[in-house]
Amino acid sequence: MPVLDGLAATRQIRLDEKEGRRQGHQRIVALTGNARNAQKEAALAAGMDLVLTKPYKCVSLFSLT
Repeated sequence: MPVLDGLAATRQIRLDEKEGRRQGHQRIVALTGNARNAQKEAALAAGMDLVLTKPYKCVSLFSLT
């Protein structure tokens, strides 16, 4: 992304939700080719709901419901 990477964008979205500039909770899913635990932990710490690694199975997306 030109201005923010995915982690920074997620942090901003979560801040906007917390401060009332966004209503509700927007689901955010990371899709990465990097399966390292540090990458997953960073995404979850930023506020992402789920981290999927490629290749992934569509059924993994339904775990958010």
